[in-house]
Formats: sequence, structure tokens, C-alpha cells
Amino acid sequence: MELPVYENQVPVGTLRIRTQGLYTLFETRLPPGPGLSRLWLLGAGRRWSLGLLEPREEGRFLRRRLTRLQLMSLPPRIDTVLVTANAEAPPPEAAAPRPPLPKGGCPEGAGGFSSSPAWTRLPDGSLLDPARRLLALPCAPGAAPENVRKITLDGREYWLFRT
Repeated sequence: MELPVYENQVPVGTLRIRTQGLYTLFETRLPPGPGLSRLWLLGAGRRWSLGLLEPREEGRFLRRRLTRLQLMSLPPRIDTVLVTANAEAPPPEAAAPRPPLPKGGCPEGAGGFSSSPAWTRLPDGSLLDPARRLLALPCAPGAAPENVRKITLDGREYWLFRT
């Protein structure tokens, strides 16, 4: 698959995405530019930095191999590929804010994690839902960290984090 790469709202090249064995390879070659540049993937209201473009005599180059686990942190769908100066992030309007965390109970509704096949119990007792990027950690004594919701799943209390 090839996606256009934009810099200052102008297409400057393409990002090639292909499977290479157990990895997914992201590769692009762009014309030379000033200073260090960063490649961003935007989609589904999220942005993700793929990495710095390596400056070379013939232009800027990026080649990155990601595992299936690393791909889970990418937007589920890539709408736009942007190049910015290293210190800049894409403008806020390019990536919409994520929806708020659920206020209580199981994020899919009542019934706890056992009624939702998305929750996976990890060996340490925590719960993971990679599709919705949620992590539920068993509550420890004391106050909950800032911006963390306390929920009850199957009669146990958890702190819910968005990963």
C-alpha cells in the first residue's frame, strides 16, 4: 500500500507500507529539506510519530519495521501522513481528541469483563482491551492517580487507564 506524504499541505512523496515476514515495513524517500524532520501518521482522531527522517545527500529517508504488537499503538486507520520539523507536532485540528473514559462499570456496559470477549486477563491480575486501548489495574490502597477512573468489574475494583 502507498500513501501520499504531505509537507506544508503539499504532497512531497509517498509512504510505502508492506508486510515483510512477521513485520510491517514503513518506508519513504523524500526530497531534501531544512533541518530534522519527523513523519506523523494521523487517523481516527489520533496522531502517532513514525520517527525522524534520516538526512542524506539525495534526500530524506525513513525505514521502520514494526511488530504486530507495535502496530497496535498506531491509529486503526491512517488518513494522512505528514512531515513536520522535528520539534513540531501536527496541528491540534489534525487529530481530534479521544473520547472520555467510561464513568463506571465495564466500558461495554454492565456485566464485567467476562461478558466482553475484548478483555484479556494478564498473569499479574490486570485486564487489557487492546482494541479500545484500555488497561484496568487492580486498585491499590490510597488515592487514584489523576485522570484515572475507578471501575468495578466482576466484583473487583480496578483503575482504568487509556493506553
